[in-house]
Amino acid sequence: SLFSYITIICTENQFVRFAAVAIFAYLAYCEYKNGHVDRMILFIVLAILFQPFAKIALGRVIWNIVDAIVAGYLISLVIQNKKNCLCASSDSLTYF
Repeated sequence: SLFSYITIICTENQFVRFAAVAIFAYLAYCEYKNGHVDRMILFIVLAILFQPFAKIALGRVIWNIVDAIVAGYLISLVIQNKKNCLCASSDSLTYF
């Protein structure tokens, strides 16, 4: 039924939000340990923005823009991390 379909969508959305908060909190901790306070603050702000408890109403268009920017930033961090690992730099940023 339509109600069960809506419930599944909401449940998946909640899961994504919980996962995002957990990942951003972990990344903030890693940045704190590595001494990158600016990135740590960014990940804390992202954890607050994506938290599922008190949703921030930005509107669908703005959320789409925020999601695209955050996804692009995270992809750039992964690419940067891969390059640092390949170069075997002493200050390479490794999360996992």
